[in-house]
Amino acid sequence: MQNTNKVIEVELWRDVAGYNGAYQVSSMGRVRSTDRVIKVTNGQRHLVGHIIQPHDNGLGYMQVNLIDTDHKLHAMLVHKLVLDTFMPLSADESQTLTDIDHIDSCRSNNRLSNLRRVTHADNLRKEHRMNQIRHACIAINEEGEIVLKAKSMTAMAKLLGVSQSAISAHVNSGKPLATGLTVARDNDTDAKSGKAYLNAHVNTSAIVKTYGSCLWLAEYPDYLVRTSPDYNYFPSMDGVAIFQFTSMYKAGGLDGNVDLTGITKTGYTTASKKQAQTNVKKAQATKKAPFKVVKYSQRGVFYPSRTLAVRYTDSDKVSQIATYYKGERVTYNAVIIEHDFVWARYTRSNGLYGFIKLGVTNGHDYGKRVTY
Repeated sequence: MQNTNKVIEVELWRDVAGYNGAYQVSSMGRVRSTDRVIKVTNGQRHLVGHIIQPHDNGLGYMQVNLIDTDHKLHAMLVHKLVLDTFMPLSADESQTLTDIDHIDSCRSNNRLSNLRRVTHADNLRKEHRMNQIRHACIAINEEGEIVLKAKSMTAMAKLLGVSQSAISAHVNSGKPLATGLTVARDNDTDAKSGKAYLNAHVNTSAIVKTYGSCLWLAEYPDYLVRTSPDYNYFPSMDGVAIFQFTSMYKAGGLDGNVDLTGITKTGYTTASKKQAQTNVKKAQATKKAPFKVVKYSQRGVFYPSRTLAVRYTDSDKVSQIATYYKGERVTYNAVIIEHDFVWARYTRSNGLYGFIKLGVTNGHDYGKRVTY
């Protein structure tokens, strides 16, 4: 017999403090006004309650405007209304649990079950970790060529069929994956970078044309103390003379820089300058490389969520030789990532290879992929 049990989330409503029952917030993150009578100049006015549509405050957080009894407008964050109403803090707790965390990192999901109180330090640590995960990244082969690009570490993990934590660990360590690919951050897509700001506000091409390599550019992942440059963050643009890799060199908030011109007299030897220039050239060369087909061995099981054609090679231009339907499974032994699609290769019952699409490259999946 089929199990038809379902989990039903009950929506609870409570009054928002300080508004004399004029507004309520729910455990599902919704806010509404209530039916009420207000005084006006020529008597009374009856107001019908309704759901208040929130708006983005510009930082991704949902906000509503509430009016108090003195007719003053207050912009209120929905997630704060929810927790302050359903889980108010004691005086002692409010001294330490100053921040609110969205557990799933979706700032528009303001259900009570998705919110929790945290310290400011814990919130900053999670935000830093999430920024790293959201950062666009590239996969580089053993020849130093860029072969894949993804909008985030999560997207890269999906492309390669590995866990996001594995991608994150390899990015931080610089070590290649079992596929032979090295994953690094793609800083050309970072809108918060010094490069992006300069390109948006300054005609750097004209400056470099007139004065040569003269730009002093800062690029770094965080504000942690670091004593050596991370060339994954080198700004790949013409005219860079000094690369500032941190604003927290050792201690005390000093800048850390790599001089590519030789104008400094201390801190960099001829050898270190030459090595820095070599690292920079390698970073720039890999970022300019075109998309290439990636093939690697990987064993796993694919469960299609739709009807999919099987081809005798990884191309739609060849004839269909079989079909897999939703609910079936195929055990594959290799993955091919092309510009448009990700393919899996498997061995058919006749001993020949068959190829089936796993999904769209940097797009939606055609089923569930489980590796082992």
